[in-house]
Amino acid sequence: MNNDFYIQNNALKSDDKKKGNKIVPIIILILLLGVVGFLVYELKFNKKNSDKSDEYVEYDPNYKLEDEENRKELDSNDSDDLIDVEQSEESNSNTEDTTSNKAPDNILSNILSNVNKTSNENKASNENKASNGNANTTVKVTGVSINNQNITMYVGQTSRVSATVSPSNATNKGVTWKSSNTAIVTIDNSGKLVAKKVGTANITVTTTDGGKSFTTKVTVVAKSIPVTSLVLTNSKHDILDVGSAYLGVTINPSNATNKDIVWSNSNPSVATITELDSKLNGWKGDKFIKINGKKEGTTTITVKTKDGKYSAKCVVNVNSSLVKSISLSNVGTIYVGDVYDIKYTVNPSSALDKQLNWTSDNPSVATVSGTGRVRAVSEGNVVITASATDSSGVKAKVNVYVRENPNSLEIRWKPLYGYGPHGSTIVLAYSLFLYRNGQSINYKSILYNGKTYYPYSNPTPSELKSNITKATVYTTKGYTVSNVKINYNN
Repeated sequence: MNNDFYIQNNALKSDDKKKGNKIVPIIILILLLGVVGFLVYELKFNKKNSDKSDEYVEYDPNYKLEDEENRKELDSNDSDDLIDVEQSEESNSNTEDTTSNKAPDNILSNILSNVNKTSNENKASNENKASNGNANTTVKVTGVSINNQNITMYVGQTSRVSATVSPSNATNKGVTWKSSNTAIVTIDNSGKLVAKKVGTANITVTTTDGGKSFTTKVTVVAKSIPVTSLVLTNSKHDILDVGSAYLGVTINPSNATNKDIVWSNSNPSVATITELDSKLNGWKGDKFIKINGKKEGTTTITVKTKDGKYSAKCVVNVNSSLVKSISLSNVGTIYVGDVYDIKYTVNPSSALDKQLNWTSDNPSVATVSGTGRVRAVSEGNVVITASATDSSGVKAKVNVYVRENPNSLEIRWKPLYGYGPHGSTIVLAYSLFLYRNGQSINYKSILYNGKTYYPYSNPTPSELKSNITKATVYTTKGYTVSNVKINYNN
């Protein structure tokens, strides 16, 4: 019995010993798992804080989606490591009793191996992050330039400029823009330019990083308004060879941007032109020239816009200032005592001095006044001359024939009385007398009824034919006057 008790007791002790051998490793395992869990938690906590810190340290414009994916992969690896440990723990707890003596050593070895693996992976991850951090190190700006330089704009125009920041991989490429005179041109921070008024201003771009700057000039000009027409004050001009005239041009529209014009002269030997620096008071036009005559002839003055698109012309006739000719009306025959005004024309009409000097080559026949009035004095022929008083030396002549006016003459038959038979008075003969306006004048002969009678002739009463009322008189100067009336009663 005692032996049975002993055997039984030993058996119980043996069972207790076996159970004790199993409990101790489990306790150790639990402690180690706690330590490992704490370490894993700490590592993951530090890793997450490190990631968050990296996220807020500095903005990386070169940040790529691959970095985020790598970070997620590291987190996944840590989680897998924890699962592996937990699975290892569960597997070890189900290990058969035959291996229980060796289990603690194997489990501890696996745990330490996983811990080292996780630590190494975390270290590698941190090294990778450090390496990535070095790759995203801030690149400072070293300079800046404006892509559009020495800009020209017209009033009201908008434009845009851009800047190039150096180096091309600079971290912060932000810039600001500024105008030196916003009354002339403005610019916003997007580089938009607005031209306000004519003038010049500088625009400056400045980098946010480092304050690097660059400046260029902007010139604002008036908006281009083209010329639409040219209008001359005259399309034709008549001037003297010693005279001058003015010619103006109006440029339309009045607000045209470029009013530059060019004058030309087709015949400078006839007239010359001179551009004036100012407008003429009381004249229409924007620009003027003076035309100076040189000699008789014609020339064409042309004005054109600078681009040649529009033009206008004026024909200039240059006339002589001296008398070139004198025209006198034909006088012909005039009668003694008559007055005749000679009609005349002085050419050209542009002649400055149209005065004439009048002369008669025989004033005893006819005289002439300073206005060309001829007065017939006696029978005869006379030449009247008109001479220009300028230096031209031009003259004109006209012949004047002065004759007796038959209407002013009268032939009178005057009887010559004698005594007839018984002492009576009878007409023995006649004497022929010639009268002009009641005054007796001499004559050469009278042709009457086919017979010539002289002043000393005494026709008989039988030669008198009362039915004949007119006769022809031959004057002392040899001129013939027909149709002279006869008076028998005197």
